[in-house]
Amino acid sequence: MKKFIDVSKNAECAAAVTWALENNVTSGTSETTFSPDDICSRGQIVTFLNRAINKKRQIGYPKQKTV
Repeated sequence: MKKFIDVSKNAECAAAVTWALENNVTSGTSETTFSPDDICSRGQIVTFLNRAINKKRQIGYPKQKTV
């Protein structure tokens, strides 16, 4: 995992940051920063969600039943 100077391994968001990096949802804001306290734009959120959904499809999760 990348080392970010603004996310310690004990940070509340550390597990989520690790997951996002490992699943190519995001790569941080620079080579050394993740910027966990920055506000995400609508475009960034849409990109993150799209990448996460595509990752789920690649893994082959079963479709959820509708009620």
